[in-house]
Amino acid sequence: MKQIFLALLTLISLPTSAQPKIVGTLANNGSKYGGSIFRLDLPGSSPGVVYAFDNRSPHAPVGGIIAGDADWLYGSLTINGTNNNGAFYKIRRNGLDFTKLFDYNNSSASTPFYHTDNYIYVMGGNELKKIDPVTNTVVNLVNNVYGLNLHIDAGDWIYFLGASSLNKIKTNGSMQTLLHNFSFPSDGYNPVGVTEVPGDSLFGIQSNGGATDGGTMFSIRKDGSNFVVRHQFTNATGMFPNSNLVYFNGKLFGYTTQGGNFGNGTLYSINTDGSGFNVIYHFPSANGSAFPAGNISISSNGRIFGAFSQYFQTGFNAYKLYKIDTSGENFEPICTLDNRESGNFEQGLLLLNDKDIYFTALQKGKYDGGVLAYCDSNGVGNSLYHFGYSISGFQPNGGVIKASDGKLYGTAVIGGISGNGVVFSLNNDGTGYTKLHEFTAAEGYEPSGKLLEASDGKLYGACKFGVANLGMIYRLDKSGSNFQVIFEFTGVTEGFSPVGSLVEDANGFLYGTNFYNVLGGGGSVFKMNKNGGGYITLKEFSLTPGLKNPYNGVTLSKSYLYGACGYGGVENKGGLYRIKTDGSGYQLLHEFTVASGGELPVATPCIASNGKLYGSTSNGGTNNEGILYRIDSTGTNFTVLRNFSSVTDGSFPWGGMIQASDGILYGSTQTGGNNNSGTVFSCTLNGSGFTVVKHFDLETEGQGLMSSLIDLNGNFALPVQWMRFTVEKKNQAALLNWQTAAEQNNNRFEIERSSNGIQFITIGIVKSVSNLFGAGYSFEDTRPLTGINFYRLKQVDVDGKFNYSHIVQLNFQINSTIKFFPNPAKNTLYINVPFPEKIHSVTILNFAGRIVQRSVNQNSSSLSLPIQQLEAGTYGIYLKTSKGTYNLKFIKQ
Repeated sequence: MKQIFLALLTLISLPTSAQPKIVGTLANNGSKYGGSIFRLDLPGSSPGVVYAFDNRSPHAPVGGIIAGDADWLYGSLTINGTNNNGAFYKIRRNGLDFTKLFDYNNSSASTPFYHTDNYIYVMGGNELKKIDPVTNTVVNLVNNVYGLNLHIDAGDWIYFLGASSLNKIKTNGSMQTLLHNFSFPSDGYNPVGVTEVPGDSLFGIQSNGGATDGGTMFSIRKDGSNFVVRHQFTNATGMFPNSNLVYFNGKLFGYTTQGGNFGNGTLYSINTDGSGFNVIYHFPSANGSAFPAGNISISSNGRIFGAFSQYFQTGFNAYKLYKIDTSGENFEPICTLDNRESGNFEQGLLLLNDKDIYFTALQKGKYDGGVLAYCDSNGVGNSLYHFGYSISGFQPNGGVIKASDGKLYGTAVIGGISGNGVVFSLNNDGTGYTKLHEFTAAEGYEPSGKLLEASDGKLYGACKFGVANLGMIYRLDKSGSNFQVIFEFTGVTEGFSPVGSLVEDANGFLYGTNFYNVLGGGGSVFKMNKNGGGYITLKEFSLTPGLKNPYNGVTLSKSYLYGACGYGGVENKGGLYRIKTDGSGYQLLHEFTVASGGELPVATPCIASNGKLYGSTSNGGTNNEGILYRIDSTGTNFTVLRNFSSVTDGSFPWGGMIQASDGILYGSTQTGGNNNSGTVFSCTLNGSGFTVVKHFDLETEGQGLMSSLIDLNGNFALPVQWMRFTVEKKNQAALLNWQTAAEQNNNRFEIERSSNGIQFITIGIVKSVSNLFGAGYSFEDTRPLTGINFYRLKQVDVDGKFNYSHIVQLNFQINSTIKFFPNPAKNTLYINVPFPEKIHSVTILNFAGRIVQRSVNQNSSSLSLPIQQLEAGTYGIYLKTSKGTYNLKFIKQ
């Protein structure tokens, strides 16, 4: 090693510098609900979150909206607000004068009801509330109410559902009466609501239960007599009804979310005497989540209007709504607004009048908090109001960099007046947050990947969408001045939708990737000058054959660019490639398969000091929760170093690996871990010493590590003289500390972890401070393995040479907080959360991310899910509780 003997002579007497500091970003939630920046001063976990992005305005509308007095609309929001459980709001029909009327005590909410007494009634926070829209006075009438809808008749009786009962109460709060106790499960459970029909009767819907656990329809007289289960929903006729019944022209109409001829649900009608149940339409298969959602509405001319959960795609158009005759004829998808304008996951009631249809979406929109939108009966419309506003920005998906001035620089995907995202800077202790630039509609939106500080000292970055919605490359000074769009993608010849970070070579050229291209549709690798000129496409990925769709940028090593594509290959599970900077020498390094393990490699591989590539896939492996891999730079000797297991390791690694100043590899996961909010992990280059350094907490820290970590201590280089290396338990993490006496030409330390002391994997990288006098470092493994964890440090030279520290070990026990069993399961899946935490909703998604089953408003600490109707395979569970959200996984036999 260069000058090693001279350095060793003076090691012991030289002063030391600060320990390594790992920094990363969490995209979602946290103490202010907008994501956060964290720092781990290794081997401890302090200081933790150094900056929390603010998105505390209430958002996520559910229940739809209703028309009230004058030109006001009313609805419910379920996330954030003063009590962190959503709020009730009003807004004018033109989208102006949004006003929060009151905050909910918990996040459950129903469709409001505007009664003839000019009061608004709503079930929110499990309370039945009465609201005076003139004075905004709110009165609680009764507690422990459930369901998505309530009904008020001409006699001022409010009919509402409890957890297992149907009740009524006068609008003045008097004469509360129990009408019926539902027998479980034969009468059904998970109430949707009741609808009045002529003849002093009510018809109601339970979304689950009954003979096949597909839901039930019942009728009952208003005095509580003559309760009859009128229909048992089955897979053939549709199951899991989620729409309140609508009375029209002597019949009742509703829909189911699953089953029918195509599995996407059905529209049905039934006579008011309970006879003549008839499926009038089977929703067809289509791209997107094409099953129905929310409540339907029927126009005076007999047209049913409804919404899709996400979208119904045919050809190049993705539709939000549909209309169909009550006869079941003339089905037509309408309204092609995109997610940015109309949101995603339609919820609640479609408000239908003679001219317009008003509807809400739970997510997406310009501020990612949902949208209030409208269209006419032909589907032509636009958004009216976007929930979740934050002028300073939030959702820092791309991570941060440490620039030459010592500050951190990054981007937030959402925020600013137009919601297009921002560029920010702050000190590495979290102080001094400054919004440097706010993207305008004339520039682009949704910044992608990390920023690059180029050799000219300017910051360079990419936005996925530009003026033509195809993306752009920009630069600006670190002060925020001189912002310039240097390249606008047109999609004509060069590809579009740039993703990931840019890199610069020694000659000053920039390199990056596009997710799509024009000719093949599978993305591209490009090269350009820093002034935006000289754009060249180095590689076009076609849809077939070969790899396609790079999710991130490229890694530069000598004359080669290394990257990953999320899809393509023999089993369409993605793969790794390399190509020379002049566009020659393209080589497919590896295709992921079931046999080799891994699927959907999102991040670019890390080139470690031993010259090998290290990375992760976000899916696949033994548990289908991702793998950690190693492969030679030539594509040989592919090795799976770790199959991620959600509770112990975390799951779905997305951000890639770094080799830190200790020579150890560090990476992260999006979810899983002790709190199901993601982890930071470490391992050695040989795959041993895998250790979870940090388990993140959804509420206090955030969730969703989407980008690779950085080390504030910069690039270390070999040779290094070791003075000390220790590990200790700190809260729910393993804290690694080490000291160097001197460093010269040191590039980084890779942190490696092992479960057996033999096979190590890299879980993080700490960069060198490039200090000849040595330095002190630390790293926090937030996701240590259950049992004994073995750690070692791999120190990497600038010329690729490396050496190892001695091995230290730590015994760590991790306990799971969410229990779900059995797994694999055949007929029923049971979920338990710790008391007093309550389950609010459960959504099951198939491997393609499509929702296949839902259960809402449980409000209990345990739940049994019938799953016998699901096909065999692996499914994800999106679990929402009173404390947060969790992503789980199970196998259906």
